[in-house]
Amino acid sequence: MPPLNIGIIGTGSRGIHCFGMLFQKRDDCRVAALADLNPVRLNAARDMLQDSSIDLYTSAQEMVTKADLDAVIITTPDYMHCEHVLAALNAGRHVLVDKPLSTRTSDCLRIARAVRESGCIVDMGFNLRHEIVCKKIKQLIDSGAIGRVHVIDNRDYYNGGRTYMGRWNRFYEKSGGLFCHKGSHDFDLLNWYSGGGLPVRVSAFAQVNVLTPEGLPFELKPGEKAGPYCQACQVFDKCPDRVDISDNPLFTGAAREADGYDKDTCIFLSEKDTHDNGIAIVEYDNGIRASHWECFFTPLSTRRFTIIGNKGHLDADLSTSTVSIYPRWTQDRIDYTLGRPEGGHGGADPMMVESFVNNLRSGAAPCASVREGTLSVVIADAAERSRREGRTVEIAELLPKEELMQLG
Repeated sequence: MPPLNIGIIGTGSRGIHCFGMLFQKRDDCRVAALADLNPVRLNAARDMLQDSSIDLYTSAQEMVTKADLDAVIITTPDYMHCEHVLAALNAGRHVLVDKPLSTRTSDCLRIARAVRESGCIVDMGFNLRHEIVCKKIKQLIDSGAIGRVHVIDNRDYYNGGRTYMGRWNRFYEKSGGLFCHKGSHDFDLLNWYSGGGLPVRVSAFAQVNVLTPEGLPFELKPGEKAGPYCQACQVFDKCPDRVDISDNPLFTGAAREADGYDKDTCIFLSEKDTHDNGIAIVEYDNGIRASHWECFFTPLSTRRFTIIGNKGHLDADLSTSTVSIYPRWTQDRIDYTLGRPEGGHGGADPMMVESFVNNLRSGAAPCASVREGTLSVVIADAAERSRREGRTVEIAELLPKEELMQLG
């Protein structure tokens, strides 16, 4: 059986360091083409993949129509996902799109309609569905270990999240807000754990409290100036939040000059209209209430879950790879410590790629399809509207029931 030809749109870190490397390591796949608006980054990406036969395109549309491809991986900035997914589907290509599906519910519905017309597979890049702790939680819920779920609490502590304020992610127009860009992972998990429940309404609160000019973690001496980005900053050495990308040819030197994109903009001085901490509350039609909160200035990097059913209580922590069950009416505690496989995102990325390749070969349904991608985005969309407009947002405002039913 010949190897699958894979095209990648977007040659940033996710496109190359993750998907590019993973597909190139497989015997049953090869990266056949790359597309990016930045020609310098394109060539640097091909060099990193060590394959001079990879075709390069500065037009995604040209790549999906001209290159000999079995599937397309989309890792462009979030606001471009809809355009690129639709281009791939219109060209008859199967798709793996890194989360989120898009930045607006309306665009997700456009994609859903295109999927029905094309008959192609669209697999969502929700790597947490392949993460060992998250999978174990799902297994325990489905087994009835805590009975019927009523309350879900999900906390995303993300020390690395502060770098979002140095990248395009900090702009609502490009990311749909951080409830969308980052929280779409978590909202998908809330949906996954909800036992088939559908979100009904969302309330959210968020703000930038720490990553502001006033939050600069040291005093500037007379004559010193911070920013505008780390590589050019006069006080780089004394900043505890500095980001060193000097050895990354995808975003430095000629690549930076070609498009003017600074991936290491000062997280304190940068212009931004997203949040550095926030909480969203979701109510489901089966009575489940769920909360998700995210913080980007904590020194921790983990996700923690508390899920309570009528027969027990579950706690989990991704950083320690542990899950604990406290059965109701007992003094018992059942602990699971899980062995973590190798690979990005705690071993989840290789398993996500493996699942996608299996879908292409066997025709099996994706672990997370356009339906799951849309349901995640609609919660994020509602959360962003709620926090910006100061009100509870009904899901039906964004996703009418007739459209929901057509998602399958």
